[in-house]
Amino acid sequence: MLFIEWWLVKRFAVLIALFLASCAGWWLVRNRRKSIRVAVVVLSSPVAVLSGLLLALQFLAVGCLSHSPPVYSPDRSQAARVRTDDEGATGGNSRVEIFWNHGFSSQEVYWGSWKSVDVKDLRWENNGSLNVMHFPHMYACQGSRSVKVICPERPYPPDPPSGP
Repeated sequence: MLFIEWWLVKRFAVLIALFLASCAGWWLVRNRRKSIRVAVVVLSSPVAVLSGLLLALQFLAVGCLSHSPPVYSPDRSQAARVRTDDEGATGGNSRVEIFWNHGFSSQEVYWGSWKSVDVKDLRWENNGSLNVMHFPHMYACQGSRSVKVICPERPYPPDPPSGP
């Protein structure tokens, strides 16, 4: 199954389109009157700089994302996987996504604190039910059109006894 992060593709496409539109504006007015050239350059320069900067930041941020191997439903028509974004000192998030339609469609069904869920915590009960065991600090748990998602909280392991 092919996994495509459409939200990421959309971000890159919008930023590239803004950058190219700004550059095209400069090129299209190169032989116009000076007042028109100045106006277009003044208006499109901040857009080009900001979109270029945000595009570079998106390329850098992609390195902070990690994805688990997929956990397939019993009939293998759907798959769930964990996406973890490590945001350094500010923490991060863990999300569970369900993919279907050969991986071209997806929906986020769980969102929680960093490392609150792992791939071993995902279990398909049947083709229409996914169990997501998680540690505390879940922010959202929702099902999709065809999958009921159950998010029971896993207790932290007990502290080992201290001292003799």
